[in-house]
Amino acid sequence: MKKVVHKTFLMWNCDKEQKWLNEMSEQGWILIRVGLFTYEFEQGEKGKYQFAMDFFDVSKKSEDYIKFIEETGVKYVGQMNCRMYFRKEKNSEYDFNMYSDNTSKVKYLKGRMITPLLFALVNFECGFVNCFVVNHSVVNNVIGIMNLLVGFLCVHGAYKICKKREELIKNLSKTTM
Repeated sequence: MKKVVHKTFLMWNCDKEQKWLNEMSEQGWILIRVGLFTYEFEQGEKGKYQFAMDFFDVSKKSEDYIKFIEETGVKYVGQMNCRMYFRKEKNSEYDFNMYSDNTSKVKYLKGRMITPLLFALVNFECGFVNCFVVNHSVVNNVIGIMNLLVGFLCVHGAYKICKKREELIKNLSKTTM
């Protein structure tokens, strides 16, 4: 039996998304395909798989990277936007994560902060132009206000990523003392 779920996770909620995918696996729903805000599951053995995500980085050659990851026993499920989804059979010894140490997580999160900040910059610029530069019509003002709100949402997301990164850095400095 198959099940399709339409759900949205913002870029800075990847931990929640990964947790949700693993909860679905615990209920016996195995992720088999992803699409634009769409997750397709297949009924399977409860808790057999764990899921992890990575962000597609243009510096990584995706086919080579996926092949390398699959050589470790991990299955590539698919890609949605810039997120890549992987699954692995559950192992009682450790949890499946693409970034196993705090140093690599800190580096990863640094790269993830750039995207929402760029989106914020573009939306602030568009919002400012629509509200204050072009002819003042209701439509332009509404679009401008929406751009400004999206800009603030993106800044909020970058802030959340930054806080998580700072927390990991703090934990790193505690373990090195």
